[in-house]
Amino acid sequence: MYMYLNDRGPTPGSVLKVRSTIPVIEHWGMCYWPDPFTGQPRMIHGMKNDIFRITSRYEFDGGQPCSLAWTPQTMDQRRHAIARMELLLGRRWDLLSLNCEQGVMWALTDKPISKQLNGGIVLAGIAAIVGFAAFRG
Repeated sequence: MYMYLNDRGPTPGSVLKVRSTIPVIEHWGMCYWPDPFTGQPRMIHGMKNDIFRITSRYEFDGGQPCSLAWTPQTMDQRRHAIARMELLLGRRWDLLSLNCEQGVMWALTDKPISKQLNGGIVLAGIAAIVGFAAFRG
């Protein structure tokens, strides 16, 4: 059973994040229309080393708690966000150019931004500098 943030739960078009098995990493996805046969919640998200697809909410979060990153304020926002995510269906997930966060951000802002990836690149750069300095020292 899911714990929702309100009586109805996240609405289609809402963006959810769930902690990954990798510390400090979150998996991003957008709530999709409920399954027409079961009424169960579904998500559009990019799956690591796979493609962007529609899955059950459980396949997205494994039953783990999610946090709400964004909620559409109007029906037009909802339709637009979902339509943009649908354009990603079948596209290959790619860590550097189209990861789950980048896909969601592109759908919302037209910019495939990933704060997680940018932070990781900065940390890797710092680690390389420290490693180089230690090697030279």
